[in-house]
Amino acid sequence: MRLPIRIYVMKLKYHVLIMSVLFGMVACAPTIKEPVRSDKETKAKALYEKAEKLFNVNAYNDALQVFEQYLIKYPDLPPADAALMKMASIHGVLGQDETKLSIYQRLIREYPKSQFVPDAMLGILSAYFHEGRYKDVILQAADLLEKTNSKHHVLQTYVYLADTYIAMGVSKDAVYFINIAFLKAPPKEKERIRIKLKSAVSKLKTEDILSLLMRRDDNLPQGYLLYQLGFRKFQAGQLQEALKVFSEYIKKFPGHENQEQVRKFITLIQQRLAFNRYDIGCLLPLSGTYAVFGKRALRGIELALDTYHSLHGKTRFNLIVEDSESDEHSVVKKLQVLNRKRVSAIIGPMVTDISAAKEAQKLKIPIVILSQKHGICDLGDYVFRNFLTPQLQIQTIVPYAIEKLGARRFVILYPKNAYGQTFMALFRDKVAAYGNQVVSADAYNPDQTDFGKIIKKLTNRYSGFEYDPKKTGNKALLRQEGANVNFDAVFIPDTYSMVGLIAPQLRFYDVDNVLLLGTNLWHSGHLMEMAQKYVQGALIADGFYLNSTQKQVVDFINCYEKKYQEKPGFFEAVAFDTAMMVFQTAAQPEVKSREELKAHLLSIRNYNGVTGLTCFKTNGEVDKKLYLFRVKKDKFVEVGDF
Repeated sequence: MRLPIRIYVMKLKYHVLIMSVLFGMVACAPTIKEPVRSDKETKAKALYEKAEKLFNVNAYNDALQVFEQYLIKYPDLPPADAALMKMASIHGVLGQDETKLSIYQRLIREYPKSQFVPDAMLGILSAYFHEGRYKDVILQAADLLEKTNSKHHVLQTYVYLADTYIAMGVSKDAVYFINIAFLKAPPKEKERIRIKLKSAVSKLKTEDILSLLMRRDDNLPQGYLLYQLGFRKFQAGQLQEALKVFSEYIKKFPGHENQEQVRKFITLIQQRLAFNRYDIGCLLPLSGTYAVFGKRALRGIELALDTYHSLHGKTRFNLIVEDSESDEHSVVKKLQVLNRKRVSAIIGPMVTDISAAKEAQKLKIPIVILSQKHGICDLGDYVFRNFLTPQLQIQTIVPYAIEKLGARRFVILYPKNAYGQTFMALFRDKVAAYGNQVVSADAYNPDQTDFGKIIKKLTNRYSGFEYDPKKTGNKALLRQEGANVNFDAVFIPDTYSMVGLIAPQLRFYDVDNVLLLGTNLWHSGHLMEMAQKYVQGALIADGFYLNSTQKQVVDFINCYEKKYQEKPGFFEAVAFDTAMMVFQTAAQPEVKSREELKAHLLSIRNYNGVTGLTCFKTNGEVDKKLYLFRVKKDKFVEVGDF
């Protein structure tokens, strides 16, 4: 449908009117012109631009001169404060910190309303900090925070305050200010300041952490503080307290960054605390090759249990016994069974000890091993040993032989096996430590019965002819007779049966009037049957003495004979002592975890047991005062009775 003609005419007139008004406005609008500068302003601008060009090409000394000219000529023009900031920057680059500081102070003094005043104040703050003027930093920071609302300047001021208090050793205040900085920091700055915050919290003393947590201040990093407190408790072995702190942390700070780590700590603590104080594991070879020794040790442990219960009626321990089967794989499985039963400690094993020690260390179970295995305690801080070691025997017999019996020169005859080689090396080193001499160390086969050749060699005696290099032909053969005994003592680390063969042969080849030294393997009546007259005065060390007059030993022997109708030996005695030490330690009320039981075992000092005074070194290795014996007629007697 077409509109009437008059409507089109009216629209056209309306558009013409609008266009005429617009064109009229444009025609009448004034022309925009740049402000007219005075000659002074033009010259000032040119001088400032010259200084900036020199600054931009690193012509610092020339730039300084031009900026200074500008300030002298045009101190009242706006770029003057900018010129001062540029000059301060140049002096900073040139390492002229004192001059830079004075320029900042000049800017604040001469241009107090300048937009650069906060920058200058922050520059002064930085200068004071790097000069170690910490009190001035604190005063300047207070002034700056009062005069600016700039987020950047406020943030940097709090960071400087935190660094200042850290430098002053006032960690509590440092944490307060760095946390404010962290709360105010923009996202891109958060991580840098978070690192500072965590570092500051880690430097706090435990009492400072507790003090800060009591404030309940929103400007304090409660999550980091609580985490650090729990970590400190954990490190100190205070597991119950650490668990309490970590549980509070989980509840109060569910979104905190350390949540995952804390949950791992809680799991670990619960594992360590999950033990039955009065359940003691026994892991012994009750079948297999070494069953006879395991059964003897178990008897000693069972007697210890009876003895402890008779002395402490209200405290009842329970033995959980597992057979190690003298097998590497079995011992690990059985140890894991004991762990699932949450025993507080384990006594044994006697063999397969390395595998057991590694697994006990992994599971954090205190284990007291009954073996001589060298270096067993180096496998971890939960591994202890209570046994008669080669080291203990050597450090007992060598000092007595040298200091009391006057021996100076030694010979070692030892079997070619691990036992003999271990004792030989320890004996040689101990003698050398005294400044004395091992003149000969000769090995023999363990199944050897004739020792004539070795003995004749060490005495320079020969049964036939010796070659004389000064002669030729048949005349070169020289008859050699007699023995040259140039030593005071002979050490033989072997069984009584082998010593029963060697000692008479030493006498046969004129090795007489020398001191014989041995190990606890000599300590048998069978030696007297074989070679009594050849071993008179011989010196050995052992961990148990059936004829001791000490009350605890006499009582032990009587109780053992009553229970088993036979006399005990060293295996029964050392197992008895071990069990008694474990019982007494586990029963202490302050022992609330395996970790605390371990610590208290280490604190044992001179336990007066049936195998002598006993304690543990810092690495869990046993330290004992052994019995020292000499052969007198047909008996081994303590040296005091010789």
